[in-house]
Amino acid sequence: MIKLADILKETLEEANVIQVPEEILSKLEGIYDYILKHKEELNNSAPKEWANPFIPSEYSKYLKFNDLSGKPIEVSIGLYNDPNDAGSGRMDTRKDIMLINLAYFGDKEDFLDLGEHELVHAMDPKVRDVKLYGKMYAQKGASPDKNADKYLKSPWEFDAFTAPLVNKLKSNLDKNKESKAKNLQNLLQMFSELRTKSIQDVSNDEKYTPLAYFFSKRDWNDEKQWAGIFKDFTEELHKIKTWITKPTLYKKFLQRLYTGSK
Repeated sequence: MIKLADILKETLEEANVIQVPEEILSKLEGIYDYILKHKEELNNSAPKEWANPFIPSEYSKYLKFNDLSGKPIEVSIGLYNDPNDAGSGRMDTRKDIMLINLAYFGDKEDFLDLGEHELVHAMDPKVRDVKLYGKMYAQKGASPDKNADKYLKSPWEFDAFTAPLVNKLKSNLDKNKESKAKNLQNLLQMFSELRTKSIQDVSNDEKYTPLAYFFSKRDWNDEKQWAGIFKDFTEELHKIKTWITKPTLYKKFLQRLYTGSK
């Protein structure tokens, strides 16, 4: 018999994003700086295939933390270089390697989001359990270049995308405590209008364009960053627009935003 306590626990977990430990996320910037500094030589060392990446010795079993079950994991940083691959990175949970595709390496903020995304996969029991993941992928999985909507709606990708998104929104909302409630309400109103309006109409609406800053980690005070900030904004709206087409995911996203923004 399912106990009420178990139901409440599951409901609470569903309302929360998977949180990668802050001390682990803080190491991503150093990894980015290392790759940027040694990009040319790393390009020569990294193979095309992600299944057999180049792992710099200093980044072997570099990130040490626990998965959601409490089991210790040691994640290495692996590099490959495939311009024809579907994405800028992967997480190999069999070998615990966070894979970086050098063909797409460049933007720092995108790299930080990618790192958090892949480390959520590293912690997620849905992905760590190979048999479970195989069964779920056969039903709900898809490659982003073949079926982007199905890919974004898959349970493990939804978890991995909502974590950095909700954390960015929370962090940026917290920058101004006095206006936090009003800004959150404006975000919720925008998401509501996104249900019936296009991403272009919403993002270019003078009521909502200023909200673009909440979707980015870039420097708000640097005017040169606006193009990147607006890019981040529209990319995140695209994900939310996709989740809107599946009401259970849209509701779960709003729950996570509300819970994470308290």
